[in-house]
Amino acid sequence: MEINRMVLGIIVLLVLCLVLFVVIKNKRDRKKLENRLNEPDMRPERHEEEE
Repeated sequence: MEINRMVLGIIVLLVLCLVLFVVIKNKRDRKKLENRLNEPDMRPERHEEEE
């Protein structure tokens, strides 16, 4: 029974680490996206030449 508890503890720890990783990555990605959307688009428009 001790081995089962040990394996269960390791699995719970790995799941908690995975959840923490996903939450931190989501915050970082959200911050990046907000910055990208807030910065003005300084690139001039390009029009294709008509012949």
